[in-house]
Order: sequence, then structure tokens, then C-alpha cells
Amino acid sequence: MRLSSQTHDHKDFETLLQWLKGHSPFTFSYQRSVVVISTGMVADSSVNSDLAYDVGSSAAARINDKIFSELKLKRNDRVKTISGGTNTVKIRGKSVVVNPTLLFSRITCVLKKIVQI
Repeated sequence: MRLSSQTHDHKDFETLLQWLKGHSPFTFSYQRSVVVISTGMVADSSVNSDLAYDVGSSAAARINDKIFSELKLKRNDRVKTISGGTNTVKIRGKSVVVNPTLLFSRITCVLKKIVQI
């Protein structure tokens, strides 16, 4: 690669980096939560996948200098992901399991009927 191409690529990289710092795809302006970029699904407060390194480091620090057979890990030492949770929604105070694919199919069917009218 020529020096001019490298300079141009570095300038484009810096522009993208500055834009991402100001417009993080992982947060919304009204809350700081993990967001699935492809679906827009917002994680609840129990999800800590963005802190995976910190969770792993603290768990590793607690098990240093211990005998393997006596090792006990706590549930809090795990990284909790969005997919690790259940697809439940509270409706009138009751938790209901939702199948996102089925829900999407039903919504598109209803929209097709509305658009045809």
C-alpha cells in the first residue's frame, strides 16, 4: 500500500472512531444498557456481558492459590447474556413466555390485512 492510501485509511478510521465515541451503538440516550445491534433488543440490568473481562478477572483472583478439588464458583462469577435469560414479558402482572418468531409472524399477518383494506 502506498503512503497516500495508508494516510487516507487512517483518516477514515479516525473519523469512524470519533463518530462511534459520540454515537455508541450499545447505548441509547435515555439509558445505558447493552443493546443487540441486529434486533434493537435492550438488555435488563442483570446482563453484564459488557463487563466480561472484569467478571472473569475478579473470579480468577478469588481462586488463586486454591486446590482445584476444593474450588467453588458462585453464580455471580458468571457473565450473564441477553440470550441467557428467558423471553418473558409481564402482562397485567403475570409473566408470559413470548416466542419472538411467532410474534413477528403474527404482527406481519395483521399488518398485511390492514394494508389490504
